[in-house]
Amino acid sequence: DKLHGQIESRGNESVFNSRNPILKTPEPCYYSYNFEGNVGGPISKDASYFVSAFGRNIQNVSVIDAVDPASVTSANPAGNTLNTPVSNPSSRIDLSPRVDLQLGQSNTLTLRYEFFRAVVTNAGVGPLALQEQATNTHSMENTIQLSDSLVLSKNIVDDIRFQYRRFHYQNLPVSTLPQVTAQGSFVSGGNFGGTTRDNQDIYELQNYFAAAEGNHSLNFGARLRAYRDANFTNGESNGAYTFKSLQDYL
Repeated sequence: DKLHGQIESRGNESVFNSRNPILKTPEPCYYSYNFEGNVGGPISKDASYFVSAFGRNIQNVSVIDAVDPASVTSANPAGNTLNTPVSNPSSRIDLSPRVDLQLGQSNTLTLRYEFFRAVVTNAGVGPLALQEQATNTHSMENTIQLSDSLVLSKNIVDDIRFQYRRFHYQNLPVSTLPQVTAQGSFVSGGNFGGTTRDNQDIYELQNYFAAAEGNHSLNFGARLRAYRDANFTNGESNGAYTFKSLQDYL
């Protein structure tokens, strides 16, 4: 068996990391972890396997440096400044096992599966965008692949391939209230992008022949594909109010 792996991490204690110049308070911890590895080897004299994996976890920090709309009053028309960090983590995982089977001297079958997932939390925050402007994103994909290579004769090879992909994506806002913008001061309320969902199913079948005779070669085949997409969005439906100054907002 063969095994290979790598782990890498970084944190804000590193001398190569600098503080965010916008943030006036001590910097919260931020870091990234990456993992990558693969292992493979024989299962029997007619079968082998291979597995690869990748993982990543990033802890980012977004900084809000905006006017607090709740502090804007007739007695305090300039308002008070918010200077605060907001956690913005993201993660990703990719796992892919594969099995190769020798069904005979002229037949090789390969099975492969892939799983992918990515998550982002509190995207779209800072410097003027307040925390209620955040969106949370989740995407996931499952893929199944099957291929069979068959030697029909000394001159003809047949390759059959099938693939199924299932894709799911959603982007959800933290707030669905109308968006309120005071230009140059803050952006509050719900995110104008709204909710987005997308689900896809993709089926694909291929059959290709390769033939050779003397100095000539011929490749021919067919491809069949079916696609389903179901999506939803209500972006820009929550409404928006834009003011050119804090005085107009007040």
